[in-house]
Amino acid sequence: TDSGFVYQLGAGFNVPIDHGVRLGLGYRFVDLGKFDFETPMPWVHALVNGVSFDQQQHSAVVNLTFDVD
Repeated sequence: TDSGFVYQLGAGFNVPIDHGVRLGLGYRFVDLGKFDFETPMPWVHALVNGVSFDQQQHSAVVNLTFDVD
């Protein structure tokens, strides 16, 4: 029932290594925000009050591109 702001940023480049072939390198950062979960079962509260996640991801990307004529 709650909402939040989610975003991603990315950058990269391609380098020609042969006729019609490129090698690419890149980076991506994703922030999925914070997620809080309260348990709906009262008997669980004695053990755990809830769970909280702060999800962020970092990705390195390598690709090889071929031109098709």
